Amino acid sequence: MKHGYCSISDFIPKTLRSFNKASHAIQTMKSFFVLLCALAASMAVNFDVQEELLQRHNKDRAEQHLGVLITNPLLIQSAQTCADYYAQKDQIDLSCPELQQYGKNIFMLRLETGSPDFETSVDQAYARWVSDLNQHLAENPTAGAEDDYSQMFWSGTQELGCAAAQNLGAQSTVVVCLYNPPMFTI
Repeated sequence: MKHGYCSISDFIPKTLRSFNKASHAIQTMKSFFVLLCALAASMAVNFDVQEELLQRHNKDRAEQHLGVLITNPLLIQSAQTCADYYAQKDQIDLSCPELQQYGKNIFMLRLETGSPDFETSVDQAYARWVSDLNQHLAENPTAGAEDDYSQMFWSGTQELGCAAAQNLGAQSTVVVCLYNPPMFTI
């Protein structure tokens, strides 16, 4: 007590005050590590659908001696609009207005154990699109490029925009890729 003023610290021994400072430092460190772990987890969850599908398209196109596709932010935005639309609707059709001006590939994956993550959905979507194209070409060796998945390997395709959306209630995930210019319009 100094000059008639009484402070609670006058009654707390110095060792206890040091302990409280150390305890506070430990608590701060714990909070930091929790935040760091949450950040690392969110980065793991932040699977880049566009980048993954752009790389896959360009790898396969290079094997066919076709030009490299570039990212178009407008296509990504339109693909996201359609992915959200189909995820909410819980079915795929051609009713998303954004589809009308671009070539397209659309895929929905549903699991009984919950909505598939984006990485699994992208893997299966791309494999399905390539499989559909190969099957179509095997069944119709003289066929032209009249199917949307042919847009993946059409030499005139220059731009790509892809996105995905989940419907947690329906346990499904939708993947949409849009291509510009379109081979043909509906």
